[in-house]
Amino acid sequence: MPYYSQEDPYYPKLNRYNNNNNNNQTTVEPSSRTHYSNYDRNYANRDKTKVYYRKVVYENYVWPDRRENSHCEQILHYHDPVIEDDVVFDRTLRILQDNAPREPYRRRRDELKSVIHWGQRKLLMSEIEFLTEFGFPGATVVYAGAAPGNHTNFLSEMFPDLFFVLVDPSPFVCRPTDKIKIINDYFTDDLAKEYSGKNVLFISDIRTAEPQRMSEDEVEKCVAWDNQAQMNWHHLLKPKMSMLKFRLPYKSDITPFMEYLDGEIYLPVWGPQTTSETRLICKGGCGTKIYDTQMYQDQMFFFNTRTRVYYYPHDVDAVGMDHCYDCRSEVYILELFLKRYNMVEYGTETDEKRRREILNKSVAEWSEKISKVISSKNVTLATYEKVPIVSQRPKELHKIYETDKIRVSKETKDNPKKRRNDDVYNSDIIHTEYDIASDAITQTEKKKK
Repeated sequence: MPYYSQEDPYYPKLNRYNNNNNNNQTTVEPSSRTHYSNYDRNYANRDKTKVYYRKVVYENYVWPDRRENSHCEQILHYHDPVIEDDVVFDRTLRILQDNAPREPYRRRRDELKSVIHWGQRKLLMSEIEFLTEFGFPGATVVYAGAAPGNHTNFLSEMFPDLFFVLVDPSPFVCRPTDKIKIINDYFTDDLAKEYSGKNVLFISDIRTAEPQRMSEDEVEKCVAWDNQAQMNWHHLLKPKMSMLKFRLPYKSDITPFMEYLDGEIYLPVWGPQTTSETRLICKGGCGTKIYDTQMYQDQMFFFNTRTRVYYYPHDVDAVGMDHCYDCRSEVYILELFLKRYNMVEYGTETDEKRRREILNKSVAEWSEKISKVISSKNVTLATYEKVPIVSQRPKELHKIYETDKIRVSKETKDNPKKRRNDDVYNSDIIHTEYDIASDAITQTEKKKK
């Protein structure tokens, strides 16, 4: 069994979960983790500003639960693992704090990215969290940019006391019911005025940008328009609370500060691997505040490279769930929902430990149920793989992978000007409705053969 000497420069700094056999050696039990040998680089030949893959340091690292924790894999390659065993995972960890740690942005083209981006799951988690925290009986949820709404019928069943008004010019998969009204059109100021002050909860997921067809400057202009439109509708609707798609400009040298609605920034769950998109939750009648665009980008970079891949203890045993930030956040959100609406059947059980076990089992069941609801192929967190929609696949790309690695055709490879950066292809606009499209993609490829 391999071991590291404490005098060895590669001796693991976090060894409290490894077995100490004597004073001079620390035994590190072999792990079943898959190692990405293609990331093993010669330090001397690398750009000194990049973070290097450190194969030797944590090759046999053992996590506290002695499982794989594949979502956390990337931190073992570039940084020291962090075990958040002395932190209570609560609402404060879901919000981007003003004093959150930050790290200057850098391109991560050659770096391993082990977290999962699951667009439908990301959206559903944000909706469940928002409606659990701020929903109330008789509220009308006005939802701009709600199409296709694959899981909205399921969401409506979770919150039967709410009435949903879904607005989007794109086609809907969601079915209208006595609790769901669909307006297949653009959201307008007149529509906002129509629902103004009527016990409204406002959700906006609008996006006018098309990164795969637009230049970066055009995308930034669209983001600025989206932000302005959302703020205008928020003022016109006079909602109790709003949850808005939120992203600050990338070019901090041009826009170092931006004035926008004053609210709390909720961190994404299952978002893109290099995302800087969050959700801004603000009260009706809120004022504005000045946001530092550079600080925001740096904080989100730290979040994606560190916070998301720290180890957060919990006792929920669901298929594919490990201890990354996304998994722990899902556990927190589902617990919040189940507790508020008394969805857990404890029976006559009074023992606190046993009640905790019942709650954990219920959370696991809901997590696995969600996987089935948002996937047409019964995929789970353990088997999820992204397949882009046929109509949204750029012609010059053969396939886009969850890990941001892109296989390009010979024409694109030989002409670098045709290549887009990996962050653009990591946008949510490409990563939507993959499971529904996968059958169509498979059949199309078979016909070509």
